[in-house]
Amino acid sequence: MIREKKALALVPARGGSKRLPGKNTRPLNGAPLITFTIKAALRSRYVDHVMVSTDSPQIAEVARSNGAEVPFLRPERLSTDYASSVDVAIHALAELEARQMHFDYLILLQPTSPLRTGSHIDAAFDLLVKKEADAIVSVTELNALTEWSGPLDADLQAPWLASIEQEMRGQQTSVRFRVNGAIYLIRTESLIEKRTFFLAEKIYGLPMEKSVSIDIDTRLDFDIAEFLMERNYQEGSDEIR
Repeated sequence: MIREKKALALVPARGGSKRLPGKNTRPLNGAPLITFTIKAALRSRYVDHVMVSTDSPQIAEVARSNGAEVPFLRPERLSTDYASSVDVAIHALAELEARQMHFDYLILLQPTSPLRTGSHIDAAFDLLVKKEADAIVSVTELNALTEWSGPLDADLQAPWLASIEQEMRGQQTSVRFRVNGAIYLIRTESLIEKRTFFLAEKIYGLPMEKSVSIDIDTRLDFDIAEFLMERNYQEGSDEIR
């Protein structure tokens, strides 16, 4: 049972961001972006500790003021564009082990998915138990069918377009999903052994609605998230505040 184990929610939030500078503390509907992920984790029935891994004292201050733990600052080597989420997660687990804090599960929650709620986090844990899984990754339906896509050459020619009409008429395409970046839940033993969130077996996808699957990378993404958050709140969801 999950309740007999220890679960860590880890929020990776480095200070540098080239496409959208300062995005992790950028105000979204009146609050720093990272706070929505922290609040979602704190609302989960299964999460025991909410920790932020960051190299930024400013982000650390915002995180602590919103209820997250920041027991250390991330080293510079793990704060570059080339540092992986896996390396950041394993580093955090090692630091916590050194402080006599052991966790059976780790759920990585990127702050760039502010519409993910505590209910989504709980759904991931529930699915893990139901399927006796080692990992759960959140997914959402593709906005466009891959069968209706292809390359453009230097002269903008696209011979693959000739098959689109037949594809549309036949309606033989199947629903496809993509990783939405909101939830990566895994047994810590599996993460440390395999050094990936994408295991070869005992891994399941948690479907999430497109309306909550925004992953902020650009200013346009930020604007869309702001609109969706306000709309969801007006429709009665108080989990996003």
